Amino acid sequence: MPANFLNYSSCPICGSNSYKLIEPRTQISDEIKSLVDIWRKMFLPETPDYMLKDHAYFTHSYDADLFACNDCGHITRNPRLSPDQTFQEYSKDIYHPEWLIANYEPYYLSFKDETPSITERLKLGSKILEIGSHVGGFMRLATELGFDATGIDIGECVCDFAKNKGFNVFSRPLEEMEFSDGSFDAVFIWLCFEMIPNPEKLLNEIYRILRPGGWVFISVPNGEFIKLVQPLLRSRVKFIKDWIRKALAFGIILGFTFQFGYTTKSIGKILRKTRFKVAEAQNQFYVPVTPYDYVPQATIQEKQKSLTFIYVFSQLVYYLSFRRRVLGPWMKIIAQKDMGEKS
Repeated sequence: MPANFLNYSSCPICGSNSYKLIEPRTQISDEIKSLVDIWRKMFLPETPDYMLKDHAYFTHSYDADLFACNDCGHITRNPRLSPDQTFQEYSKDIYHPEWLIANYEPYYLSFKDETPSITERLKLGSKILEIGSHVGGFMRLATELGFDATGIDIGECVCDFAKNKGFNVFSRPLEEMEFSDGSFDAVFIWLCFEMIPNPEKLLNEIYRILRPGGWVFISVPNGEFIKLVQPLLRSRVKFIKDWIRKALAFGIILGFTFQFGYTTKSIGKILRKTRFKVAEAQNQFYVPVTPYDYVPQATIQEKQKSLTFIYVFSQLVYYLSFRRRVLGPWMKIIAQKDMGEKS
């Protein structure tokens, strides 16, 4: 195994040595080829390849199997990138200027639906930190909501773009920022926690820099959903197989281009291990950003309808199970530091 990869030996969350193969690399490879083909057809014909980044082309598109822990259900890519290689890949990740400009507004709008769950917990002037601030979409929303917002992202390219938008962002890992104990009222990790190779270390540092009673908001791809759709992806009924593949491509789940797929059980374990109390775990209605001027309006509407259908179905299961089953493609977890505990 090359030094820049780690091979699966035990669950990275609970440490169990009991696991099973849920998707072989041959199937993952086939899905990634389908992903490229689907998005290539959906973007306008004259669209340059660099505009398909984060739709058809991802860092984690190498050959790999998917393993699931038999104890906590956590899904892991095998092999996965080592911590050093992960840093190298994302810190030097380049986005074309045209891509950055085209995706900034859609990213901002994609976070608007999160406003109620945030404002009911945070007051005007709250100090917040976003980890993985990317182009600054959520930083813009946080500023508009009246928060004192700081962002960090190891990606130098996206960080420079967000700085030019006037946001207070830094291109450094959290542990290098040396924030004081209890510096923030909330920390947000949107759409990147599944890429972090040492989540326990990160959560311990977040716990330290949160004030007592502070919040952490996390969104991740749902490992339970990945396991649920495997039989459908192998269906011999072409209509079903094609619809599922397209819907998963819309939700950027096809080919599983992530390091980890969390379940409510696995993320609950790691949050409790780092002393957080889980306040809420629910399906997240996440419609991945698509630059409006490069994709036909009919395709954007089709994407919205497909992902809405899946979300409504997952919400039905959620409420019928008395909020115990979170089965949507993406889930949001909100956890809190104990009110009376110091860092």
